[in-house]
Formats: sequence, structure tokens, C-alpha cells
Amino acid sequence: MGKVTYGIRFSQKSPFAQEIKERKQRLKGLVTQGKQLDAAKSCIDLGELLLHQADYDDTQDDQIQSLAQALRYCVKANQVFEHSQKYHWLARSLTLMVQCYQKQEDYDKAIEHNRQLIELFKQPDAKVKSKTMLQQAYKLMGDGFFCRAQLDPGRSKHDDMANANKYYEKERTVLDRLSAKEVGDNDAWREMLRSSHFNLGVAKAKLRPFMDDRAAEQSLKQAINDSHRMHDVAHERRTWWELGNLYYRQREWDKTLECQRKELAFGQSLEEDELASYIDLMRTCLEISDYKSCMVLVREMRKLVGDDEQGMATQSLDEDGDERKELVELAVNRVAAVRDRRSELEELSERNVTGRPMAMACLALGEAQTEADMLASALHTVQLGLMQFDSKNKSEPLLLSMGTLHLRLLELKANLHWHLRDLSLDDTIKLNRQIINDAKQYCTDKEKAVEYISAAVERNRDIYAYYNQPEKAAQWDQHLDHILDTTDDVEMAYDQSSQSESLGPASPPLLKLSKPLFDLAQVKTTMSMIVNVPLKCKEVQIGVICEDTMETMDWLACRVASLCWEQHGIQPKITQFYLQDHPLDMDDVLTKLLDLAGRRTYHLEAVVNGLVEKPLIDLYNNVCARRSEKPSPLIQEVLKDQATSSKISLRGSGLCHEQLDTIIEWLNLVPDVITELDLSANLLRDEDIRRMMGALTFIPTHLNLSSNLLTATTLEYLLSEHNAHFQKLYFAYNLLDALTKQQLTDLYTSHPDLQLLDVQGSHALPVAPWKQ
Repeated sequence: MGKVTYGIRFSQKSPFAQEIKERKQRLKGLVTQGKQLDAAKSCIDLGELLLHQADYDDTQDDQIQSLAQALRYCVKANQVFEHSQKYHWLARSLTLMVQCYQKQEDYDKAIEHNRQLIELFKQPDAKVKSKTMLQQAYKLMGDGFFCRAQLDPGRSKHDDMANANKYYEKERTVLDRLSAKEVGDNDAWREMLRSSHFNLGVAKAKLRPFMDDRAAEQSLKQAINDSHRMHDVAHERRTWWELGNLYYRQREWDKTLECQRKELAFGQSLEEDELASYIDLMRTCLEISDYKSCMVLVREMRKLVGDDEQGMATQSLDEDGDERKELVELAVNRVAAVRDRRSELEELSERNVTGRPMAMACLALGEAQTEADMLASALHTVQLGLMQFDSKNKSEPLLLSMGTLHLRLLELKANLHWHLRDLSLDDTIKLNRQIINDAKQYCTDKEKAVEYISAAVERNRDIYAYYNQPEKAAQWDQHLDHILDTTDDVEMAYDQSSQSESLGPASPPLLKLSKPLFDLAQVKTTMSMIVNVPLKCKEVQIGVICEDTMETMDWLACRVASLCWEQHGIQPKITQFYLQDHPLDMDDVLTKLLDLAGRRTYHLEAVVNGLVEKPLIDLYNNVCARRSEKPSPLIQEVLKDQATSSKISLRGSGLCHEQLDTIIEWLNLVPDVITELDLSANLLRDEDIRRMMGALTFIPTHLNLSSNLLTATTLEYLLSEHNAHFQKLYFAYNLLDALTKQQLTDLYTSHPDLQLLDVQGSHALPVAPWKQ
């Protein structure tokens, strides 16, 4: 990741302000005297001062204004230089313009003017013969292409890095013919050589298809030696970081760690922020599954962000300290996610499990690796997941749920390839077309299908722009506009629906009283109440603090119901309150509770007449919020369209042991008696089922556990402990090889109440479902 410096911004006064003012006055005098050539030269001197001034401007607007002034002076001067054939001065002016455009990040114009500059040096009739100016022109051109290569796809081009490398090599050729004497400054000469080695090394390291890695390594090592001889610690640190990035891409982990540790040591010696360095180190340790080192780095990082107040002045802002702490915790969470997902995948591999479970585990690990910026590793994981859908694998047909899983893997693959820029134009278009077709075929949710299709169309537009094919890019852009225009109404309705759902129960309007019922001095008296509320099979106590006793008992009912929902996941319909066996009118204001003793705490009994029916997804989100857990997007997707009923399906929701406690609590909150429960196509294991069945407050009559990671132990447990409850038990595509076919038959026939037992695909022998 990039380096970040946190600092307090101080207003800087430009040391050039007075000189700029004097130069402008002198320029006016030269123009008045009709000395056009001298005035043009003065314009260049003034433009160079304005370029330096931009570094001291406090705001971006001031900087833009300074650069725009410099460019206007150059444009005026160029006409004079061309007319008088003062090409050396014209070269200076074009060089200044290129520098201004680069500082504005307008690299297209910078490259355009750089081409005009280089034309002045072309042999055999070169109009300018200065080797130092030619070296600078080539370097600026290389910088322009290199910087544009880092921009978004719509602005960068596929050959930018190749062009950057070409011009850095041209610069190097000129430098090889230059001497320190010609440069006139030995230190400047050494800095030019160091900069050339560094730029060549970085450009070659990023030049696809990575044919120049050896040359990149040599150039970066030479730049390190140059920086060391010059005692330039800051540049040496940066070069070690770039060399580490090269080794990281090559997956040479020992060399990567060596470079990253040296880069960290230099940052510590400079007393600069080393947090990003720790995160880079952690990512490399995570790549090689060195979790022990990751935890050591975590302790160092937490120590670093915990000492902000006594640390560097550049880290003294509270908001920066909070941001750094959040960054550390985010890195820690990413390590834990990759570790856990990787462990699940390894377990599946050891048990030779293929098909849906393996594909789902690969998707989860690929997403975690992507979040941790391990893009190449994520791509390898996604490819493994897609292999589960190979035509040779006949273990599961590609039905709707499998098609959706396949689509999610393809979408992640497309995003990874696009970020890595390692796929050809034709292959990228082909992959995006496949995503569009699969979205139309497998997405039953129109909004979700539009998301997949619009993302694929947008990538196609950007890839054509990246390969400099504007006409085709425009066609895909029109296609994208059409898709978005036709879905605006759907998205607007969805947004309004989401907002209304997120607001929770609305409070009733305040009671409009015809006349005051109390002394206004009592209006702001604070009251606290403890309300006993019967919820399902238990009674809970809810504490309420009221700052305004003008509120009514009806308001209190809504407030208590809302707190019950927030704290217990159940929202009751409260119709009455009792205080010491005395019923209270729901239109009464709370001041009526005040007694002569001035008591401020009251114990009330609530009368509940039913519960507010909540969508299953709201119940699930509520449980996650109370457990301080992040909801699973896949579970949310499965539950989104399900209504509260006696039939619950979590099929293909990625359910595993880590989410089990949350799901158990959620199932126990469903108001209806659940008779049919579908947990198929997940990652559940034997201990998960035993824990779940022991914690549920109900036993379904129809239970579907197909396509999990279950063995004969679970089947025997279910039929021995809960045989009186099950009418239909689906156990297909699990792991029952430990039982013989006769044992399975005996197990089924010994439970006469069982109407159906489906174990097909769970045994090496063909076993059809038993039915009575």
C-alpha cells in the first residue's frame, strides 16, 4: 500500500511573492518600451517563479491560479521565440509548460507539449543542442507516461508504462554521454544518475508482461547503492520499498520480507510514520501463513497508534489518531478473516470434498484475500472455485443456486483481472459477456441482475478506452446509460423502501391538550421507569428515562416496544400499563405519575396483545446488531424475499460454525412454529448440528441437511435423539461411507415414524431415498 503522512497543516508564506511582484512590474516596463524579446524572456523567468510559488500555495485554488498564470506567460512568450527563432528559450518555455501541466495532473497536455519539446532536438537539423535539456525532456516525458499509467482506466492507456520505460531508457542514453563537468554540479549529476536508476527500475518492474524483471532488480539495487553513497536515507527507504514490491509480485517471500524490514528500519530512523510499513509486512506474513509473526506485528502496530499523544507532531490530531487505530483494527480483522477462511478450505481439501462446498469456501477466501489486498492469491483461489464447475465434475448439476454461485465467482475474477491488468482485451470482453449472460439466466432478483450487468458493461467500456478504442468505448457507454435509465424507477423505489424500513417504529404525534393539566415548572422533570414486559415465554425488564414529562403513555408504549426490539429482538404490541394494579389511560401524560413524595422511579406492568411481525431479514439483522457481528451478505440475500412462515430456508447461504450461534438465536425468535427447515448446501459439520439441535426451542418435522459436511455420526444422533419428531429427513450428498448399505437400511427401518430418508449421493453405493 502507499505511504501516508499525517500532519498539521500550517499556512506557508511564499518566499517568491516579493520577487514575483517585482518581475511583473519589470515585465510591464519592457512591454511599454516595445522590447518584445526581453519581455518574452522575462515571461519565462516569471513563469518559473510561479511554478515554485505553487508549492507554497495554501489552497488548491491558489495553486491552480499560479500554474494558470505561468502557462499564460509561456503561451505569450512562445510566439515571440518562434518568430525570432530563439529555440533555446522556446525549449525552456515548453519545459516549463510540461512541468505546469504535470503538476495540474493534466498528463495528456503535458505529453502533447513534451512531444513539441523533443522535436526541437531531432537530428540532423537539431534546433537545440543542449544535452542537459534533452535529458530533462526525456525524463519529463517518461514521468508523464508513468503518472498517467497510475490513473483510472478512463484516463490511462495500456501502453503508458511501455512508453515511460522507452523514454527513461532514452534519458539514460543521454546521461551516459554526459559528464559532471557538463552538468556543472557534481551533486546534481549524482542525483540525476540515482533518479535514472530508480525510474528505470520501477518502470521495468511494472512493465507487462514482466519480461524485464532482472533489469528492474539491477536498476533498483543500483539506485539503492547511489542513495547510500549520497547518504540520502529518504530515497533509499523508498527504493527498498519498490524492490520489495517487485519481489512480492514475484512471490519471493524471503527477499520481500528482507526489503520490507529494511524499509521499516529506515522509516524508524527518520522518525517517519511506519504504520504502512507494518501493514505491508503483515500482508507478506499472511501470504505465507505466518500468523505468529502477524500477531507480533499487531502488537507493534497497536503500541505505535497508542502513543500518538507522545509521538510525532505530525500525528497529533485526534481524528488522525482515530483513523490510524481503525486502520490497525481493519488489518487485524483481515488477517483473522483470511486465516479462518483458509483453514476451512484446507479442511475441505483434506477430506477430498468438491463441488458446492469447495466453491463456496473458495469464494469466501477469495473475498477475504481481496479485502487484504492479496489480489494474485485471491485470483488463484477464485480459479480453484471455478474448477468445481468443470464439465467433468458431475457431482452436482448447474441449477439456479449453483449458477448464482458461479456468477459471483466470475464477477470477482473479472474485478481481480481488471485491477491486475493481466488479461488481454479479447479475454476481458469475453469474460464480461459471460457474466452478462449468466446474470440474465441465473439472477431472479432484477436489481441484482442489473448490478452484475452494469458492472460488466462498465468494465467493457473502460477496457476499450484503456486500449485507445474510443468508438467502441462510446458504444458500451451508451449501453450503460440505457441500462441505468431503465432501472432508475426501480432503484428509487428500493431506496425509499430501505429508508423507511431502517427508521424503525414511528413515534405517535404528541397529544394536543386543550388546556394545561400541570404546572409548567414540572414540564422538564426527569423521570425513570422500569417496565415489566412479557415476551414469548419470558418476562423482561426495560428501563426508560424520560427527559420530557409532556410525553404520553402512548409514547411510552412505543418507546418500550422499540427498546424491546433493540435489546431482545422482539417488538410487542403494548396496549395498557398498570401501576400498582391501577390501569393507566394511554392518553395520560407522564406527569400524572408524579406523587407527593417526589419519587422519580416507577415500576410499571405492560399488557401485551400480540407481537409486531418482522421480516426474516430484519430479525437476522437485529440479532447481528445485538451480538456486534457483521451480517453475512449471502444470508441477507437468501432471506430478503422470504416471509415469516413455518417454512424457513437457508439453502446455499454459506452457513458455517462461526455463524451458528447467531442463526440459532435468530431461529428461536421466529414467531411462527417452524415445521420445515432447509439448511442444505452449506458448510455445517457434525458438532454444529448437535449444538444447534440442543439449543433450538423447536424441532422441525422436515429437516433438509443435504450437501453439507456431515457424517454418519450426525445421522445416528438425529434418529436416536429426535426420532419421534422427524417425518422427513434429507441427508443427501454428505459423507456416509462409514456405514454399509445394510446399516443404513436398518437405521431407517428402526424408525417407523420416519416417512422419508434421503441419503443419495452420500454413499459410495447407490442408495435411493426410502419412502413409506
